[in-house]
Amino acid sequence: METWRSAWERANLEFYSREKPADHFRTSTSYPDIIGPAFLVLLDAHTTSEALQIVDVGGGDGHLLSAMRAAWIESGRDPALLTCTLVDVRAAETPDVVTVVGDARTCLNEIFPHGIRGLLIAHEWLDDIPCEVVEVDDRGARRLVLVDAKSGKESLGPALDDPAATRDFGFDERGIDWLDTWWPIAHPGSRAEVGITRDDAWRTCIGLVTEGVALMVDYAHTRETRDSQGSLAGYVSGRRVAPIPDGGCNVTAHVAVDALADVSPRARRRMRSQREALEHVRLPDDPLVRLRAKGRLATLRAANGLGNFTWLEHHAGSPPRHATMTS
Repeated sequence: METWRSAWERANLEFYSREKPADHFRTSTSYPDIIGPAFLVLLDAHTTSEALQIVDVGGGDGHLLSAMRAAWIESGRDPALLTCTLVDVRAAETPDVVTVVGDARTCLNEIFPHGIRGLLIAHEWLDDIPCEVVEVDDRGARRLVLVDAKSGKESLGPALDDPAATRDFGFDERGIDWLDTWWPIAHPGSRAEVGITRDDAWRTCIGLVTEGVALMVDYAHTRETRDSQGSLAGYVSGRRVAPIPDGGCNVTAHVAVDALADVSPRARRRMRSQREALEHVRLPDDPLVRLRAKGRLATLRAANGLGNFTWLEHHAGSPPRHATMTS
């Protein structure tokens, strides 16, 4: 048995190294002709430099970046002034996108030693970053949840009030502080996913943007809306399945977006639903093309579907807490 973070890390690396996301998920980036130009509007609204960068973290096949580059060129701008970079565990399929194969959590600072001027996109990336799972036992003690990677069977590990035991599993006081602040649980059987790993990853992202916006788009929750059983799930071939961390499915959990927003409390930031964010999208003039685009936009704004995505924007400005800025 091992912690969820450990098993989840290995499982998702195996899954994404082998599988194409488009074969398993239909999401906002499945409609790059609509969402790409919408992201480009965000880029234009928050930058003044002529030469800009768009960085897609965990961007899969690269089709989103290709659509954004096409929209840039269609607007009459010089393609040489836009650099599109995808960072993922496998190479993109599109020739007009620069692909860096690696773990964005550890390689972004090396790839962009002078920072990023433009737009950094983390679209359904943070929900795949593994985190520890904690459950309250029958006596009211919060304990780490351990899992068997092959079967998915769980058991309760050490209590969080035993720091020596939890430290052996890589869990320390930061995790306890995070739970106390963002996801306090006390009722027996209640669970939480400890989002420190997501906060740290997002801190790296927003610390790199020197001009423009770092944009997170994901399924998310806040203290007021968190499920008492957590949101850990598995997905494969478009179906929700048991989250068995054996590499056979994508293991995911929704993002604690209020904790992410607090990573840089002094920075200019904005949080809204995708439904709201895409409210004023400009559609093509051609009637037939417009009709098709209108249907795709409706899917992206569906109240019980993709419209439920949360957009969190951090605008370049005050540095995030604990961030190491590069020069």
